[in-house]
Amino acid sequence: MSEIIQWASLTRRQRDELVAEKVMHLQRVLCPSQGQDHNDDNLAYNRDFGYWRCRTCNAHSQSEEDELFQHGMVFDALPRYSESLDAAWLVLQELVKHPRDQDGSLNDALGKFADTMLDEDYHDAFSEIFPAYEVFIMAAKWTPERICIAALKAVGVDLEMQ
Repeated sequence: MSEIIQWASLTRRQRDELVAEKVMHLQRVLCPSQGQDHNDDNLAYNRDFGYWRCRTCNAHSQSEEDELFQHGMVFDALPRYSESLDAAWLVLQELVKHPRDQDGSLNDALGKFADTMLDEDYHDAFSEIFPAYEVFIMAAKWTPERICIAALKAVGVDLEMQ
């Protein structure tokens, strides 16, 4: 059984990293600030605690004199999947690219994605007169965050929304 991830407790960046890893299959790379001077734009000095902090990977030195501290692994140019509709659309396109699993069987990710996105019933009297009305109502609900949630669930990530 997989770990249940509390969606609401994740930061925007953590949400985007989760999508990058689980749906987009992106790999982390060593922080580009590794080995750079402490006056670099990616590094900030914390006067209260006396250490340098990397703005890219959030790693920090042990002291002001610690010049070559170890940086972390980051996603190179991480899109804002959960905030940008352009980036979220890439997530859906990634699901469409892989209709079959490695063994050749149909991948049910798109079906699971559709189930999550279309889980609400929008039928009312007006929709009988103007059938496209339901489509517009559903499309308006396709926010970047909702696309990301549906894609994560489709690939088997266990999310709790509360």
